[in-house]
Amino acid sequence: MTQKYAPASATNTEGAVATMSKKDVIAMSGTCNTDNVEFPTPTMASTMPTTYREMDNTALTTLGATGNHAALEEMLKRHIMNTDKVHVRISG
Repeated sequence: MTQKYAPASATNTEGAVATMSKKDVIAMSGTCNTDNVEFPTPTMASTMPTTYREMDNTALTTLGATGNHAALEEMLKRHIMNTDKVHVRISG
């Protein structure tokens, strides 16, 4: 069953919201065949991490490498947990 497309929104650097068409998404992804494009399902969206605490180590490391201070803080907490062998509630 083919899923219907809902336009994606993105915020640019000025804070304005831009709406991307399916054609724009395909152009950005480099995919020419629109039949092969998969869009997120509500189930997929509901499992997405919403806080740094919920993110896996790879995502945190990537964000930390870009200088994201909240990600670096979570990485430090996890490092302390691992070094001192304590639970997050104690180290947080």
